[in-house]
Amino acid sequence: MPDALADLLALGLCCPRCRGDLACSVQHGEGTLRCGSCGQTYPVTLGIPDLRVFADPYIDSEADRAKGRRLKEEGGRTWEDQVRFYYAITESVPAAQASRFVAGLQVASARAEATIAAWEALDPRRAPAARLLDVGCGTAPLLVASGSRAGVRVGVDIAFRWLVVGQQRLADAGVTAHLVCACAEALPFRGGQFDLVESQGLLENVRDQEQTMAEARRVMEAGGQLRVSTANRFSPGPDPHLGLPGGGLVPAGIAAAMARRRGALPPVRRLLSLRTLAGLLRRGGFGQRRYGVPIVAEAQRRNLGLVLRAAARGYEWARLQPGVRQLLLLVSPTLVATARKSAPQRSAP
Repeated sequence: MPDALADLLALGLCCPRCRGDLACSVQHGEGTLRCGSCGQTYPVTLGIPDLRVFADPYIDSEADRAKGRRLKEEGGRTWEDQVRFYYAITESVPAAQASRFVAGLQVASARAEATIAAWEALDPRRAPAARLLDVGCGTAPLLVASGSRAGVRVGVDIAFRWLVVGQQRLADAGVTAHLVCACAEALPFRGGQFDLVESQGLLENVRDQEQTMAEARRVMEAGGQLRVSTANRFSPGPDPHLGLPGGGLVPAGIAAAMARRRGALPPVRRLLSLRTLAGLLRRGGFGQRRYGVPIVAEAQRRNLGLVLRAAARGYEWARLQPGVRQLLLLVSPTLVATARKSAPQRSAP
């Protein structure tokens, strides 16, 4: 059994359907995992186990793995080469949109660093996390940015093709982490395995937000910390998918029609506000909930046009003003939050 898969099994990797034990039959990064309880088999491709219970909304699972193989074989030597190659072979993403997405991925590590700084300002950790789970890790910028803040690092994402790029980003940065293709609503881990669970840009994109929170809580140990960052529905800034100012306020049907007119796939998402995020965390059983606004990293500001760069400078000034900060929670580009999984209450003797 490859060492990486052995380590994942030791971390509680299991069948996402029944939580049964998995038997490994893998050589040179290719093979299968088979559940001893329900008999379900899961492919391992390029060293990445695929334990999805449903497919990415934009591509079926077989085509996703095929695209990941093509990225690995033809995409180039760096993760940036692979990203450019991906958009060159993806006709459903128009050139203007592809340029915006590539630029966003290029500053993803800086954005991840800024997000971690915002989380730590809300609820600083006394010690590095022993076991970190990044749900919706994408191309792995948070895993790279976590640095010495975590021991064992695991990233999960529904998009196999992006995990292939994430593999390369980790390799380019000299960072060791485990990557698993899986659904946020059905995490393939036993309960209580992680003391820190993070997600950046995930909640607005999942099929079931309530189930995603339930799964995050399930795999956390008592007292574990949750950190989330999600696009703010009420932000007047550019929409994360369409690039349209105030796009989060556009009804879903109109947003889909606009995307189609541009030759793009309609966004599959449900944006949150401060109120809906707070309700989601409360119903999910998380305590010590704290909310804040993101830091706009300098690398991000350099990537903006003159008008948006000026707006970003004004935002950064406002973010540091105590009286204004609470108002920014309503309209900031993204919302950041931390919370804790409470320990179970003991019954009275």
